[in-house]
Amino acid sequence: MTRDLFVDDIKKDAATPARPDLFEIPESDALEAERAENFHNVAALLLFILRRCLDIQTAVGFLTMRVSCPTVKDWSKLRRVLQYLRDTMDLIFVIAADDIRKMKSWVDVLY
Repeated sequence: MTRDLFVDDIKKDAATPARPDLFEIPESDALEAERAENFHNVAALLLFILRRCLDIQTAVGFLTMRVSCPTVKDWSKLRRVLQYLRDTMDLIFVIAADDIRKMKSWVDVLY
């Protein structure tokens, strides 16, 4: 699969990294070898990004469990995470503490 086809697959934006059906595993066709390899590679890259983007932890955790035999439905779940990252790329994550026992965080500059 060429890079252009993969980029065209994530043109839309998403407000959340996963839909409510994230943990459902319906019957679906297995991905062809090239797309399955892309799935595995992107899931591994998301693990790296995970340290900076905490809100995708649940979705990436699920997707990394599916890399051994990804399906078309898994591909759409991966695409959803990428759409979310594309939509929230410019958000700023702020963590502050007034007290060592109370942590506050904001995801944009409007705090």
